[in-house]
Amino acid sequence: MFKFSHPAVRALAFAGALAVSAPATAAVIFTADGEPQGSGDATFSGSGTDTGTVTFDWQNAPVTQFVDFTATTMFDLFFTSYQVGSGSQSDISAYTLDWLTAPGGPSRLTTQTTFCTSASQPVQGTAGECDLISFAGSTSGASFAEPDSGNAILAGLASGSYRLGFFDSSSPDDGTVTFQVRSEPAVEVPAPAMGLMLLVMGGVFAGLRRTR
Repeated sequence: MFKFSHPAVRALAFAGALAVSAPATAAVIFTADGEPQGSGDATFSGSGTDTGTVTFDWQNAPVTQFVDFTATTMFDLFFTSYQVGSGSQSDISAYTLDWLTAPGGPSRLTTQTTFCTSASQPVQGTAGECDLISFAGSTSGASFAEPDSGNAILAGLASGSYRLGFFDSSSPDDGTVTFQVRSEPAVEVPAPAMGLMLLVMGGVFAGLRRTR
């Protein structure tokens, strides 16, 4: 008779666990929103699901707004909509993303430009380095993200707590910008091949014979 504490038996049990393990449920949980400068609203929907939508709706520039959220798995950030009351194809705005629970302290992940240095300084700040967003086919001449491109503007981000900020300095004067936080599908560990299972089982019984 053998015990489960035998190393070879533990190896077999671990292999069996891998074969039946299921992926964890992903979720995006919004925890707070702030409006430190300007007029407008920062709203969100889909909290607790795999995809959360953040909408920044402002009436006058300059404006700086942000929302905080937590992702329980890796995720991608998409820029899905840029609509303004009045403006031109050269207009640009900007967004910031801070990883609040990064090892060593909060870390700014948007570093394309210093366009946001004139933003106000809320708790933990959205001022400083940021990335640009604009209309599809913008004539601004700058490097920017276009809405509804189908591509993530930031991808493969680690689980944890984040602050998504929005900044517009002067033009367009008013508008609505929408982002989506989409959790990446959890990866299920594949079941071992039959040959590998037989090899592990053979090792178990060989180990048991040596201990008798």
